[in-house]
Order: sequence, then structure tokens, then C-alpha cells
Amino acid sequence: MANVVNRTTLEYRPSVNTPDFPTAEWLINPTGIELVDTVPRQHLKVVGSAIVEMSAAEKTAVDAAAATATVDAMKQEALALLSGDSAIKRLLVALSVVNKRELSNIKKGTPRPAKTIDELATEAAQVILTEVKE
Repeated sequence: MANVVNRTTLEYRPSVNTPDFPTAEWLINPTGIELVDTVPRQHLKVVGSAIVEMSAAEKTAVDAAAATATVDAMKQEALALLSGDSAIKRLLVALSVVNKRELSNIKKGTPRPAKTIDELATEAAQVILTEVKE
């Protein structure tokens, strides 16, 4: 029985039947295996037949790439929410209509008193029900 770590994913499997794990894909009883339990996987790498912890610079680069990927995913989610006929898109359009009306009143010199959130929500709901095309 051996402990193995996948060379690409760093998946760790203890006490396995060694012949079931080809050495092209798996490290068999590698040095540094104890790091798998103590260091975040994204901060480990394979060097030869050993598992080693990345340098501070490498960790910073990995973390920055992960942060960028997270922001990109959030942007894609936001775009997906605004595409098609989503409730969020209809609400944003309705609030834009309400805002446009308020700006028009200001330009005409007839501004109305400030509205509460509930008043804005009610007016936006009325716009959705009467003006926003489905």
C-alpha cells in the first residue's frame, strides 16, 4: 500500500493499491506529502517527484489569478441577470423610468419632494405594470 498524489490536481489518496495508479499521472509516496494536509492546495506544486510549497511570489500570483477569475465570474453572473426578461432587468428599467421623470421635473423647475424607498418602489412597480413592455 502506498500514498499517492495526482500530479495535476494534487488529489491525495492514502493507502492505495499502487499498480492502480500509473506514475505518469500519480506520484507514489512523494516527499512533501505532509504538506497536503497543512498547506492550501492552490499553494502547492509538483517539482520532480516531490510536493513543495510555492514561494511567496508564486502564491501571490496564484491568489491574484483566482481573484480575477472570481471578479470575472461575478461580472458574467450580473450580465446573465440583466439579459433576457429577468425581474431584475425589469426593475432596473422601471427605476430608470422613474429617475428620468424626476430629472425631467427638475429641468422644468418643478421638483417634487424627496421620495422614500417605499415610494420609489411603489412607483417602479406601477411602471412595471403599465409601461415596461414584456
